[in-house]
Amino acid sequence: MKEYMGSNSGKKIHLNIEGEMTIRHMEEFNLMISLAIASGLDIEIDLSQVTEMDKAGLHVMLAAKFESIVRGSRLILVGQRSAVVREIMESNELTGILDAPVFADKRYA
Repeated sequence: MKEYMGSNSGKKIHLNIEGEMTIRHMEEFNLMISLAIASGLDIEIDLSQVTEMDKAGLHVMLAAKFESIVRGSRLILVGQRSAVVREIMESNELTGILDAPVFADKRYA
């Protein structure tokens, strides 16, 4: 079972992801993250309660990171990652990319 909870402080959106981030749930997660990115606000994502993640989940996170850069906002992973998230990020050598606090220059977006 997966659950997506979000809050909006007016300056940023905070998303807590719980359960599975697998291909079975990517349509829902992709829609949620796309709406968050479209807001133009910075996005914080907490993956500490993710119990399963496959390459589809990782792909959506990477695509969201790059899309947020293009749109001039930041996507930041906050809190501790669950063991499964750490494992897939490390095994694909993507920890540094997803953790990097990139600031886009809006003139080029």
